[in-house]
Amino acid sequence: MTTEYGLGIDIGPGGTVVVHDLGGATFDVAVLRREGAGFVLLGTPGSVAGLAGSAFDEAVLTHVLGRLDGGVDRADPETAAALARLRRDCVEAKEALSSDTEVSISVALPGRHARVRLSRAEFETMIAPLVRATVEVTRQALRSAGVAPGALDAVLATGGSARIPMIARVLAEEFGRPVVVAADPGRRAAIGAAWTAAVATPAAPAWGPPVPARQDEFTDLRTPADPWSAAEAAEAAAADAEAAAVTTTPIVPAPRVPAEAGTSTHVIAPPAAPGRAAAGRKRRGAAVAAGAAVLVLAAGGGVGLSYLFDRDTTEAEAGPKASASTEVSAVPADGPPTAVLLIRADVGAAMSDRDWKPKIQFFAPGETTRQDLAGTQPGDVLPRWSFDRKQIALTHRSGDDRSIHVMNADGSARRILVDGVAGGRVAWSADGTRLAFVKPVDGVNQLFVIPVTGGTPTQLTRSKNPKDDPVWSPDGRSVIYWAEAGNVRSIYELNVAVPSEPGRRITRASDGDAVDPAVSPDGRSILYTRQAKADDNTDIWLIATTGDSPARPVVETPEREMDPSWAPDNDWFAFVRGDLDHPRVVIKRRDGTGEQALTTGNAREGHPCWF
Repeated sequence: MTTEYGLGIDIGPGGTVVVHDLGGATFDVAVLRREGAGFVLLGTPGSVAGLAGSAFDEAVLTHVLGRLDGGVDRADPETAAALARLRRDCVEAKEALSSDTEVSISVALPGRHARVRLSRAEFETMIAPLVRATVEVTRQALRSAGVAPGALDAVLATGGSARIPMIARVLAEEFGRPVVVAADPGRRAAIGAAWTAAVATPAAPAWGPPVPARQDEFTDLRTPADPWSAAEAAEAAAADAEAAAVTTTPIVPAPRVPAEAGTSTHVIAPPAAPGRAAAGRKRRGAAVAAGAAVLVLAAGGGVGLSYLFDRDTTEAEAGPKASASTEVSAVPADGPPTAVLLIRADVGAAMSDRDWKPKIQFFAPGETTRQDLAGTQPGDVLPRWSFDRKQIALTHRSGDDRSIHVMNADGSARRILVDGVAGGRVAWSADGTRLAFVKPVDGVNQLFVIPVTGGTPTQLTRSKNPKDDPVWSPDGRSVIYWAEAGNVRSIYELNVAVPSEPGRRITRASDGDAVDPAVSPDGRSILYTRQAKADDNTDIWLIATTGDSPARPVVETPEREMDPSWAPDNDWFAFVRGDLDHPRVVIKRRDGTGEQALTTGNAREGHPCWF
């Protein structure tokens, strides 16, 4: 540490650090403890795709476009090319704000030219929810490791976005510990990941300490002309190297199911995507964050990391026999993420009939079969992943009773958390410690929050207005839901700590009835179901969480569309099309392209949950 940074921080035996790796495409975090000459991984590392530098770039671009009069036709080829150039300029502006307090961005679009000023203060305001979200994921990793923030020796900030001054400042404020920022954080994270990925190659022991690469392999990274772009390129190259070295890495912690007698164990998860898809987010989270720590903490190159990879990502229990094959549309090589979708599979009579027997299944886009989720029971609906995808909450119907059940992703430890609920969706807090739900009080639905461990729920709302569909914001501070006022249902944001009802209004009365809100992983956008009173048709619309720009349709057909759910990559989303008794799952990009029906024929699948 002293050799690397001159900060005088010495991590001695038993010392503990947390690595906060904010890269270009993914945020990773890991907690490490010094043991002997090396470091061991504590608890479960965290990894969130989309919560990273690319989201900061998008925030700057959105800010610039929001300062222009009129809309932008992204489908126009000439405009699309100009937007690509503008995006690059926005990235450069973001980078410049690490040293400058204000930048000016030149806009050259067909028929319009302008200059937009952006201050560091404005930039920090727009990315604050994302930065806070990384803090919540870091706290979750610390809880998993059983380490209190005060017990840390240091917080290591790495990844290309660690250069943003706000990152170190927030980490210091939140954890009250020394924050060490690498002199070239993007390069260190990338080299660390590549170095650590060597563990999985035949030339190195499967679970031994990392083997240092030859020094000349990284010559082109030592003196980059553009530190930011070099860092991002290095991280992408490290992801490519890791994907090539690791062959069995699920993209998410896959649901596990009980093994049948006489079967061998295997992974119930989608296949790893090649190259920059960087399959195996959990493994990458440990490899990149802890790999960065190899270089950050190594004094003279003598420190290695042991037990770096989580065996649980490659050793799962055997799955059940696949359910009946369902037709699926082909997914191209550049198609959607292959993260596992949870769905409600309808069996028996029509929806909500007493003989209707829904259950929860899972699959990944491109797979032709569905498998029953371990622990599912007839009557399960509205499945919801926790943010780390290690737990699942769902609503269960039994006769006229509705209850909320919680279980681990492998189906174990299923329990009833709350009985007598309204029957709508349940929402996880970002840190996985609380759930928001709706329960009737004196015949009126009210919002509640309850610890996942149980206890007395806290009532957030008390008005007599109809309300439902809570979903937690990624920063953990608010619940997004719909409430009716003036005979119009609109989306609101309610502060959980100080719930002044109804909260900040997001959609407008002119947007029509808005229900089923789904907040994007980066917290910047909301998909929702819009209902047209004239013909009772519903479509999927998109609006900025700030509500300062008009909502727009992203799925608009004569058929009924509902229940949107974001993909972890922040780009794709899933939804349901068809009448209530014949639902089918469809996916699409947020820009309106790439629509694909995942279920066809007589399959009845609804309530998709991707993120």
